[in-house]
This record gives sequence, C-alpha cells and structure tokens, in this order.
Amino acid sequence: MLINQTGHKRTAFLAGLLLTLFMLSSCSGLTEDLFGPDWTWPSLSTAGQPATLLPDQTSTAVETAATASISTRASSSSGLSGATATLDFIRETPAFDEQVKALLLAGLEDRARSISLDQVFHAWQVPEKQVQGAIDRIYNLFSEIYHRQPRFFYLNGSFQIYYSVLRDGDSEIAGMRIEPAYWSSTEALGDAALSDMISQVDSVVHELASQIARQTADPYEQLVLLQEWLVRHITYDATEDQGTNHAGSALLQGVTLCQGYAQSFQLVGQALGHDVRLISGEADGIGHAWNQVVLQGTAYHVDVTFDDPTPDEDPQRPVRHAHMFRSDEVFAQTHQWDRSAFLPCPYDGAFFYHRQNLVAADRDALQKQLRSTIASLDLETTGYGQVELLYTGLDAPGKNELETLFVAELRGLLDARKVYYRADWVKQVAMMQVSYEHGNAIR
Repeated sequence: MLINQTGHKRTAFLAGLLLTLFMLSSCSGLTEDLFGPDWTWPSLSTAGQPATLLPDQTSTAVETAATASISTRASSSSGLSGATATLDFIRETPAFDEQVKALLLAGLEDRARSISLDQVFHAWQVPEKQVQGAIDRIYNLFSEIYHRQPRFFYLNGSFQIYYSVLRDGDSEIAGMRIEPAYWSSTEALGDAALSDMISQVDSVVHELASQIARQTADPYEQLVLLQEWLVRHITYDATEDQGTNHAGSALLQGVTLCQGYAQSFQLVGQALGHDVRLISGEADGIGHAWNQVVLQGTAYHVDVTFDDPTPDEDPQRPVRHAHMFRSDEVFAQTHQWDRSAFLPCPYDGAFFYHRQNLVAADRDALQKQLRSTIASLDLETTGYGQVELLYTGLDAPGKNELETLFVAELRGLLDARKVYYRADWVKQVAMMQVSYEHGNAIR
C-alpha cells in the first residue's frame, strides 16, 4: 500500500502494455516501382528506326507497418515520489520534452537495451487517459534524435514501450521504459562486435570526408561528389533484405536499401560539416527514406537511392543528379512525407545543372543543348555517354517527343556501328543515355 500526500491510502495497481512503435523505412517493393524491370536498350542502326519502348511501369502501393501490437506485461509495483504538475499533451510540454530527450540520448549513447523514463513520471503527474499523448510525444522525441544522429544506424528506428499505472480514482502513469529495436543483422552482435562495426564505419566516413574535402571546399560540389561516390560504390539490395537497410551494410558491404543510402549520405555530409538530415516517408505509397540538406539557410531534398539505377551498371558510367537539391514541389511528384515534421524546401536549387549551364528554357534551347552535348560525347573512348538537361519551360515535351528530339541529334553520330539509347523525363530533367556496339560487343 502507498500513502499519498493527504494521508489517504491508495492502491497501487500495475497495468502493463507492450506497444511496438515503427518508424523505419522498409523500402520493400521499391525495386520495380522505382526503376522498372531489367530494361533492354532500344537500338538505332543507320538504316533502321527506333525500337518500340516498353510501357511505363505501374507502381503498386503496399501498406507500411504502422499499427501497434499490444500484450500484457507482469511486473511488481514501485513507489511514486511527489509529482509537481499534471501534464496535458494537447499543449506544449517543453520541460517534460527536455528531460525525456536527455534520458533517451543518454541511454542510446550507452547502447542500453532498456531505457527507463520512470523519473520523468515521478516528476510530473500524467493521468492514464493521457498515456497515448505521452507515448506519441516520446515517439516524436525518439524520432527526432534518430533522424538527426545517424551514428545510431545499427538501430532500426522502432522500439517497444512498457508502462505501469497506479490505480486509485484518476489513475496515473507510474513509470515507463523503452527498448530500442535493432536490425536483424545487428541485434545479435555483442558489445565488442558492435563496437568494431561502428569503428569501421567511422573510419570509412572520415576517410571519404577527408578525400572529398581535399578535392573541393565548395559545399555544393562536396555533396555532389559524395552522392556520386555512393552511387558508384553501393548496390541497391534487390532481395530487399531489411537487415541491409543501414549505413553499416552500405559502407562496409556495399549493399543496402534506401535508409542505408540516406544514413551514409548523412554521416559523411555531417563529417564534412554540413547540416544533413534524414526524412522517412513514402515513395508512391511505399516506405522510403531520403535526405534534407541545409545550405546557406535553405533546405533542399536529396535522394541518392532514386539516382542509383537498378541493376547496377559499370561504376565508371556517368551518374545522374535529378534528385539533388530539389524543392518540395518537385519531390511531391513521387514522394510523400509529413511536411510538418521536416523543414520546408521552397526553392528548387538543381545546382548541378545551373552551375554547368545544363538548362533549357524552351524547345529550341533544348534541341540546341542536345546537339552540343551529344556532339561533345567521347563515345570512341568510353563507348557510352549521358546527357542531363534541366528544362525550366512550361511546355515540356513528352517522353516520346523527347525521344524524337534525341534520335534526330543522335543520327549525327552514326556510321557503320549500331547505337543504343534511352530517353526519359525525371523530375523536369531530360535524361538521355547512349551506348554503341563496338565490334561484336556493346560498349
């Protein structure tokens, strides 16, 4: 029995709920939805006509896990010290939030498998009817830490939460704890093995950041170099094994899913001194993760996964940049996210294109840019080339019209060889790739 401050007896009743909260970006089902099946190049010979292109793939939305599982938990009672105030989570609770974040961060830094928040509920009275509000607030605070600090990449971003209730009249929460969840590839690692993995990741991150910093001090160029390195050195996991969906697998094994790309970009970007954040949302209804970067006070979207074709090609091939430094409006064409939880991205930077004058404002400019860019391709040396042009006009040609423009300029390259090509629009970017048959082999 417990005695409250007025001297009346209260019955301590411990109720237990086990709630599993999810925030990880599964990326499941993205392989076909984002990139289509293994495509074959249409061909164009000197006497031939372009082959018929495959129709666009229709994306199939799948539900992401977002429901809580509930089970009972047996435990023994513990006492309450005098609470100072009753909280209502409809309103802001800055002092509560600060203490919870401090406990969560301390527990995560200690790699605690169970993080107690009991002292928070000893300091504040939280009626049982407010438990969902408290859980939601704790979930948001945990998510904020996880999104900002990719050094916890070995966790999958979800957790189980337990709480106890003191019964008597207006029942109050007596205590609460969370158990952070690990990826299937990290959950069985002992402390020494996990420390070794973290150390190896840190080594790759700092070596890559140092290499990039030696090449340029320009923040925009640094992030483009980082994106290109990740695309060339990491393979999207076509098996969709969630155990690879983190920076450890991306940077050490070279295989991952969307969150591994995003965490890797975030880790190295932060090591370079940039404000890089992780966004979890959806791409055409499928769980997905990408980044925000803040440059000179303005936020932009970056999605390395979407700029990495599947299946992987020759790592020396040119890398596309259609998802670098883009706006909310542009990303909303394919991505969905809780805008209230992340910074707004009002301006479309697309700096890769503007800085290299790869921009066309109308159809005539597009054709001229195509002509000059195609003419500059060194197909004899590399056997392949890529053209990327940002179109800023309001009358963008459709995919078929773009292909027609491309083929018209491509014919100037033809001799006795067969030329292979593809053309597409990606986030207002005219994307064209060309390869040719060299002897009996396709270059």
